Amino acid sequence: MDFSPNRAVPAAARCQAVALLVDGENIAAAQADRILSLARNLGTLTVLRVYGDARRLGAWHERPDFRLMHAHSGKNVTDMLLAIEAVELSYSGSVDGFALASNDRDFAPLAQSLRARGFPVLGLAGAKVPDAFLRACSATACLTAPDQKPAPPRQPARPDAQSEAAIAQAARTLLLRSPMDPAAFGHAMRAAGHTLPDGYPRWRSFLRAKIADFAITGSGDTTLLRVTSRTQTPPTAALSALDAEILALITKAPQTPLTLGKHLKASNLARAAPNTPWAKYLASKLPQITITGTGNDTRFTLASKR
Repeated sequence: MDFSPNRAVPAAARCQAVALLVDGENIAAAQADRILSLARNLGTLTVLRVYGDARRLGAWHERPDFRLMHAHSGKNVTDMLLAIEAVELSYSGSVDGFALASNDRDFAPLAQSLRARGFPVLGLAGAKVPDAFLRACSATACLTAPDQKPAPPRQPARPDAQSEAAIAQAARTLLLRSPMDPAAFGHAMRAAGHTLPDGYPRWRSFLRAKIADFAITGSGDTTLLRVTSRTQTPPTAALSALDAEILALITKAPQTPLTLGKHLKASNLARAAPNTPWAKYLASKLPQITITGTGNDTRFTLASKR
């Protein structure tokens, strides 16, 4: 399928009222003007909406021509909200065509359904979008501008250790104030002028590598990023992911060997020597943990500071 940047929008019936629906978590706001220009080839735009978790929509907040549709965090929530509202619009009688902007092949069934009901569907996507989405649309256009030349290949850059250290310190200072969910943390770091250094897929991988007392607690919508002590742990005493999780868990509430083991098993964290009793392991690895009782009465608590 020809989907080069110079490809013209295929001919399609001119519509009187087009719904332009944008996957805001998949398409950058920098593409907004090109999206509008291409979508107008299908007809008059009467509905302009961008979907996503409002905390992650970045510069889309600065586009008053689009209405932001907030989708709560969770797997595929944005996709489902966009699809549901597209179907509702198709039955409303207020639109006679659709333009869908996304790089996600999961919208292929939606495009097929709309076409089956007689609506022309213009697919707007980047040059590397999966063919499944393109084939499902009645017309497609590339969001890479025709005169946009590929960026020259970047030379491998030497890691800027000092810069990474400054970013890590800013992150630690932020988390010392209060634990934060990942989305709020990323927004706060961007607002402070810090971006995720190259070579790290997510903030949490960077924090694990650079902050000795960093830990993650909870899962899904309850995930929190935190630091586990008020003073900087020396670099030579960097905690493993297992030890950091144990420290964070016991900081939150005292644990028994049973509850500790269940939590770590659910988090896919295990000891190198699984037969070692937890009391013996903690005594050797985390001296800041106090161990009281024996047998079923064993309790692990955070040592009090005097």
